[in-house]
Amino acid sequence: MFIVGDLNVRLDRTDDANSRQLTELLQVYGFAVGETDITHARDLTPSHVTVYDADLSDHHLRQWSMPATKLSSPVVSLVRRPCHDAL
Repeated sequence: MFIVGDLNVRLDRTDDANSRQLTELLQVYGFAVGETDITHARDLTPSHVTVYDADLSDHHLRQWSMPATKLSSPVVSLVRRPCHDAL
């Protein structure tokens, strides 16, 4: 699971109280902070991230690939008996 977007908290500033608070909150729920690049158009982007200008604001859409495996669905056996109406 990824939480992405404009959170208005600078996670790249480890000395910032809001940054520490959000990072600690995420850790409580088992999340880890990954890359802390900023999403504004003026900022640099890592080479493995594709940036699309949707012309909506000074923010851009980002796309990247992640290695993942699809979990197999559990097999569920269900036994039913026909139901007859008693008249």
